[in-house]
Amino acid sequence: MLKEKNASNNLVDLNLVTDLNKETAASYSGGAQIENGRTFVGSSGTRRKDVFVNYPDFQSEPSLVLTAEFQTPRQLWWQDAFSVTILEKDRFGARVRVQREDASGGWGQQLYVSWIAAQGF
Repeated sequence: MLKEKNASNNLVDLNLVTDLNKETAASYSGGAQIENGRTFVGSSGTRRKDVFVNYPDFQSEPSLVLTAEFQTPRQLWWQDAFSVTILEKDRFGARVRVQREDASGGWGQQLYVSWIAAQGF
């Protein structure tokens, strides 16, 4: 059992179950919720691609952290750089934009967006 301090500086119990290829779910005493996962983006012929990130139902709109995840295995010579921007979100999911930052064109690798959604901290 892990312990963690919440926003009120109270120690809470953390039950965490994880599998690297599946979503991770954590429940906190006190009603906090945290979920994570990955959403397939794929390749793009243009510099930008919008995708929808689905996450489990939250009671209200959660805080959201996103990052672009390279295709694996990653080639050492790839110099691609990406940003991920939240365009809109609610308690069920978010529409996000993946954008290539190092070039004006698209990309060939099969990208994912990794995400963490949390509320109640």
